[in-house]
Amino acid sequence: MKIQDKIGKVTKTLIESIRGRTDALYTSTQRSIGLTPEISFDEMWEIYLAQPAVRAAVDFRADQIVGAGFFTTMSEEYNEKRGGKTAKEFIDEFCETVGLDQLLQVAARNLVAFGNEFWWIRPKEGDVISIPLFKVQKISF
Repeated sequence: MKIQDKIGKVTKTLIESIRGRTDALYTSTQRSIGLTPEISFDEMWEIYLAQPAVRAAVDFRADQIVGAGFFTTMSEEYNEKRGGKTAKEFIDEFCETVGLDQLLQVAARNLVAFGNEFWWIRPKEGDVISIPLFKVQKISF
Protein backbone atom coordinates (compact mmCIF):
# COMPACT_ATOMS: atom_id res chain seq x y z
CA MET A 1 0.00 0.00 0.00
CA LYS A 2 1.40 3.39 -0.98
CA ILE A 3 1.96 6.01 1.67
CA GLN A 4 -0.60 8.27 -0.06
CA ASP A 5 -3.23 5.53 0.27
CA LYS A 6 -2.42 5.13 3.95
CA ILE A 7 -2.70 8.87 4.55
CA GLY A 8 -6.01 8.89 2.68
CA LYS A 9 -7.29 6.04 4.83
CA VAL A 10 -6.26 7.84 8.02
CA THR A 11 -7.88 11.07 6.82
CA LYS A 12 -11.13 9.29 5.89
CA THR A 13 -11.29 7.58 9.29
CA LEU A 14 -10.65 10.88 11.05
CA ILE A 15 -13.37 12.69 9.09
CA GLU A 16 -15.88 9.91 9.78
CA SER A 17 -15.14 10.02 13.50
CA ILE A 18 -15.50 13.81 13.58
CA ARG A 19 -18.88 13.58 11.86
CA GLY A 20 -20.05 11.45 14.75
CA ARG A 21 -20.70 8.03 13.35
CA THR A 22 -23.07 6.15 15.59
CA ASP A 23 -21.41 2.75 15.19
CA ALA A 24 -19.10 3.46 18.12
CA LEU A 25 -21.18 1.17 20.34
CA TYR A 26 -19.67 -2.26 20.77
CA THR A 27 -21.55 -5.49 20.22
CA SER A 28 -21.25 -8.41 22.61
CA THR A 29 -19.16 -10.22 19.99
CA GLN A 30 -16.72 -7.31 19.79
CA ARG A 31 -16.47 -7.27 23.56
CA SER A 32 -15.68 -10.99 23.72
CA ILE A 33 -13.13 -11.19 20.89
CA GLY A 34 -11.74 -7.65 21.11
CA LEU A 35 -11.33 -4.93 18.53
CA THR A 36 -8.66 -4.58 15.90
CA PRO A 37 -7.91 -1.00 14.77
CA GLU A 38 -9.07 -0.22 11.23
CA ILE A 39 -5.65 1.22 10.53
CA SER A 40 -2.95 -0.86 12.14
CA PHE A 41 -0.40 0.69 14.43
CA ASP A 42 2.23 -0.54 11.95
CA GLU A 43 0.68 1.57 9.19
CA MET A 44 0.41 4.61 11.45
CA TRP A 45 4.04 4.13 12.53
CA GLU A 46 5.12 4.00 8.85
CA ILE A 47 3.29 7.28 8.20
CA TYR A 48 4.90 8.85 11.27
CA LEU A 49 8.38 7.81 10.08
CA ALA A 50 7.86 8.57 6.37
CA GLN A 51 6.21 11.98 6.59
CA PRO A 52 8.44 14.71 8.07
CA ALA A 53 5.49 17.08 8.55
CA VAL A 54 3.51 14.47 10.48
CA ARG A 55 6.51 13.59 12.62
CA ALA A 56 7.33 17.23 13.35
CA ALA A 57 3.72 18.01 14.31
CA VAL A 58 3.43 14.98 16.57
CA ASP A 59 6.79 15.58 18.25
CA PHE A 60 6.03 19.28 18.73
CA ARG A 61 2.69 18.53 20.41
CA ALA A 62 4.24 15.80 22.57
CA ASP A 63 6.97 18.24 23.67
CA GLN A 64 4.30 20.78 24.59
CA ILE A 65 2.43 18.20 26.65
CA VAL A 66 5.42 16.85 28.54
CA GLY A 67 7.37 20.09 28.63
CA ALA A 68 10.50 20.12 30.73
CA GLY A 69 9.43 17.05 32.65
CA PHE A 70 8.00 17.04 36.14
CA PHE A 71 9.10 17.40 39.71
CA THR A 72 7.83 16.24 43.07
CA THR A 73 7.26 18.36 46.15
CA MET A 74 6.77 17.64 49.79
CA SER A 75 5.46 19.61 52.73
CA GLU A 76 8.29 21.07 54.79
CA GLU A 77 6.45 19.92 57.91
CA TYR A 78 6.62 16.25 56.91
CA ASN A 79 9.52 14.63 58.76
CA GLU A 80 8.73 10.90 58.70
CA LYS A 81 11.49 8.76 57.23
CA ARG A 82 11.91 5.05 56.45
CA GLY A 83 15.40 3.72 56.01
CA GLY A 84 16.70 7.27 56.27
CA LYS A 85 14.61 8.49 53.28
CA THR A 86 11.43 10.51 52.99
CA ALA A 87 8.55 9.43 50.75
CA LYS A 88 9.62 12.09 48.25
CA GLU A 89 13.12 10.65 48.09
CA PHE A 90 11.70 7.16 47.46
CA ILE A 91 9.46 8.52 44.68
CA ASP A 92 12.28 10.53 43.08
CA GLU A 93 14.57 7.50 43.17
CA PHE A 94 11.89 5.29 41.59
CA CYS A 95 11.19 7.83 38.83
CA GLU A 96 14.89 8.07 38.03
CA THR A 97 15.34 4.29 38.09
CA VAL A 98 12.48 3.60 35.65
CA GLY A 99 13.25 6.66 33.50
CA LEU A 100 9.81 8.18 33.98
CA ASP A 101 10.72 11.38 32.09
CA GLN A 102 11.57 9.33 29.00
CA LEU A 103 8.50 7.12 29.43
CA LEU A 104 6.27 10.19 29.58
CA GLN A 105 7.85 11.59 26.40
CA VAL A 106 7.20 8.33 24.53
CA ALA A 107 3.69 8.12 25.99
CA ALA A 108 2.85 11.66 24.90
CA ARG A 109 4.10 10.95 21.38
CA ASN A 110 2.12 7.72 21.13
CA LEU A 111 -1.04 9.31 22.49
CA VAL A 112 -0.83 12.23 20.06
CA ALA A 113 0.11 10.14 17.02
CA PHE A 114 -1.75 6.89 17.61
CA GLY A 115 -4.32 7.51 20.35
CA ASN A 116 -2.99 4.75 22.61
CA GLU A 117 -0.18 3.96 24.98
CA PHE A 118 0.30 0.85 27.06
CA TRP A 119 2.59 0.36 30.03
CA TRP A 120 3.52 -2.85 31.74
CA ILE A 121 4.01 -2.19 35.43
CA ARG A 122 6.19 -4.86 37.03
CA PRO A 123 6.08 -4.41 40.82
CA LYS A 124 8.43 -7.29 41.61
CA GLU A 125 11.13 -5.91 39.32
CA GLY A 126 10.34 -2.34 40.38
CA ASP A 127 10.02 -0.97 36.87
CA VAL A 128 7.63 0.22 34.19
CA ILE A 129 7.95 -0.68 30.51
CA SER A 130 6.32 0.98 27.51
CA ILE A 131 4.77 -1.72 25.32
CA PRO A 132 5.40 -1.04 21.60
CA LEU A 133 2.04 -0.36 19.94
CA PHE A 134 2.71 -2.59 16.96
CA LYS A 135 2.96 -5.53 19.38
CA VAL A 136 -0.72 -5.02 20.32
CA GLN A 137 -2.95 -7.29 18.24
CA LYS A 138 -6.34 -6.46 19.73
CA ILE A 139 -7.92 -4.76 22.70
CA SER A 140 -10.40 -6.77 24.76
CA PHE A 141 -12.88 -5.43 27.27
